[in-house]
Amino acid sequence: MNIPINTPEGTRDRLFSECLERRQVQSALVELFRRRGCTEVITPEVEYYDLFVQSGNPIPQEAMLKIIDRSGRIMVMRPDCTAPIARVAATKLKHLPLPQRLYYQQTGFRDRLAHGGGSREIAQCGVEMIGAVGEKADLEMVAMAVDALRCCGLARFHIELGHAGFYRALAGRMKMPREELERLDGPLFAYFKPLSANSVEPSSALGVSVYSGPTVDLILQADEQWQQLRREYKTGKRRMIIDKAVMDASQADDEIYEYGVFSSKDFFQFINPEIRDDPLYNGFQRILQRIEFNVGLAFGTISDPQSVEKTATEILAAKQRQFVTEKAIQAAFQSTLDDLIYAMDAWCDLARLAPAGTYSVDYNWGDGVLDDPETKRQDMAMGLSLLNASIIGLVEYRMRYFGEDEKTARKMLPDMEDVTDDEEDEVE
Repeated sequence: MNIPINTPEGTRDRLFSECLERRQVQSALVELFRRRGCTEVITPEVEYYDLFVQSGNPIPQEAMLKIIDRSGRIMVMRPDCTAPIARVAATKLKHLPLPQRLYYQQTGFRDRLAHGGGSREIAQCGVEMIGAVGEKADLEMVAMAVDALRCCGLARFHIELGHAGFYRALAGRMKMPREELERLDGPLFAYFKPLSANSVEPSSALGVSVYSGPTVDLILQADEQWQQLRREYKTGKRRMIIDKAVMDASQADDEIYEYGVFSSKDFFQFINPEIRDDPLYNGFQRILQRIEFNVGLAFGTISDPQSVEKTATEILAAKQRQFVTEKAIQAAFQSTLDDLIYAMDAWCDLARLAPAGTYSVDYNWGDGVLDDPETKRQDMAMGLSLLNASIIGLVEYRMRYFGEDEKTARKMLPDMEDVTDDEEDEVE
């Protein structure tokens, strides 16, 4: 009986060229760290669970691979290298002079959600500077990070810097009480991130325009096609070539006549070129439709609607595509507005610009491209007929056709009754 033996979930074997590439990267980093005066340390792959709890490590406990030893103490497969190296520095290296520059090239182990993908093995190669403070030490570490990325062969990258000191300094200037700082649960700013994947700068937190990526080339093609169409019209004008002896230049329009000296004094020729605008125009429209498809617009939004030969089902599908695109953009923008309103409220509380309290926000984006005014009018007329026939009530009518909740609809009932009475009088 053959039983396949696989590696545990989240782990895998590495063979041949991948091993070679990994060793080359590690060797380049180790050489850089040694040139900068760093010394290697190696910590056990198994540490006590308490080490990561007491050190305030941000890794959640459910992400740690746990082991129970014979004495019943909980141990974990090393999820990160910083806390173990801090343990070494606080015990075995505490008598050595500071600062200490230590580097490591080890594997971290973290659990993943079941069937969630991702690796449990995390290759880590880095530096810890212990006992150094100030801007010079920070600059040294940032410069080493830049050099490390370059020695790995990366040409384009960016490094994001963050420090709690920035926030504390701002809070200190505003004389913010500690309890107010701890109540903040979001950033004090907001930014809008489009939904398109940022292929220009993948590591950036910002998105890119929906017209980016391959759509840029289509826009250039559309521009070239339009210029060609314009040239076709410009060069396709009717012209009359005539000898100057036949007609005086002041007697005719220069837009039509072309004067010159020819072999025959009575030379006259009429030129009426055939304009090839149909294939050029149709090609231009096809490019626009490809742009519409790429960015999630319905056909006929920027292209000529008359050039779209679609069935009713295909038209509805195209409108549905734009509807989905609009909804996604609206959701992203609404999230940005939520962050902005939260930041405004937090700043008002922190600066005592307004009394502290709660707030509520309502959004109504409508159905956008799928809204059909004529269909809505017919639907409301049908609803009014049902109302007059007492099939539905006033509250249900307002909730269905005015988008009100039940409380608001009931509040508006007196006004609604007046309108209904007036309409019944007109019918009588």
